[in-house]
Amino acid sequence: MISALISIVIMLGIMSLCIYFAMKASLLSKIKEIGIYRALGVSRKNITFRFFIESIVLVALTVLIGFIISVFLINYLGSSSAVFKGNFYLPFWYALIILVFMGGICTLFGTLPIITLSSKTPSEILSKYDI
Repeated sequence: MISALISIVIMLGIMSLCIYFAMKASLLSKIKEIGIYRALGVSRKNITFRFFIESIVLVALTVLIGFIISVFLINYLGSSSAVFKGNFYLPFWYALIILVFMGGICTLFGTLPIITLSSKTPSEILSKYDI
């Protein structure tokens, strides 16, 4: 049981880092645009919300699709073989709780780059990140 929990935590950490760096790359390509928006007076909340939605879409396209495929595969294997049925029991409510937890963690890590950037002033964004 402990080894399974350790592997789950490691996989969740790897997923979170992947989402973080994907959103960081997306943010770096739009850094000048964000600096200009902030200089024009767009609030941090609006910019953060924009990247929050982008993070949700990225999580839905990666984590959600992979999770749904794996749940269907586990249920198919569990119904087709008695050996798998004893080892891979995954009730719907448990799968839903795992999905919500994984989606929440990955969305949080996806919005961390914009949260850290939005703490800077518009002039700091435009001068420091002039690419």
